[in-house]
Amino acid sequence: MISLCQIIHNSKNTDLIKISKRLSWLLRHGAHKSGVLMTTDGYVYIDEILALESFKNVKLDQIKEIVDTNEKKRFVLNKDCEGKLKIKACQGHSIEVPDLELTPITKSSDVPVVLHGTTKQAWQSIKDEVGYRGSSNVLISIDLDKALKDGLQFFRTPNNVILSPGNEKGYISPSYFKFVNFI
Repeated sequence: MISLCQIIHNSKNTDLIKISKRLSWLLRHGAHKSGVLMTTDGYVYIDEILALESFKNVKLDQIKEIVDTNEKKRFVLNKDCEGKLKIKACQGHSIEVPDLELTPITKSSDVPVVLHGTTKQAWQSIKDEVGYRGSSNVLISIDLDKALKDGLQFFRTPNNVILSPGNEKGYISPSYFKFVNFI
């Protein structure tokens, strides 16, 4: 039997997930389309977000809870010099963010293991020229030392995700895969 407390808790979680997805889309892809200003380092002011029609029923406390409880630490909340709250996504932008906090990785000893999680379905295209992941059931280990020596660039985000623009086509060639594990 489900209690009223469980129903309320599940409803709250569902609401937070929906808000988190809207926030993620806005901060990674839709700031300009939505008419909010984004700073060069990817921040958008909370008051501008809450003024949007798609966020009209969202409360500041909900956004704070999303930032605080997100397991992958996808968002960063900060105050500007005047104390105004602003938020940004750590990575995954399709819009240009020129000053996103990315720390260059220059030697493989800085990051002993680089894994990319993907699906068996996506693996079919990855093993040929590299695609994109869904929910992970395939782990690809990157030979960071070899990739760096060959000129590929890698960066660490504030939430410790390792990113790479790949080669001139935007891929990391399978020649840089140490191993692939199907889980």
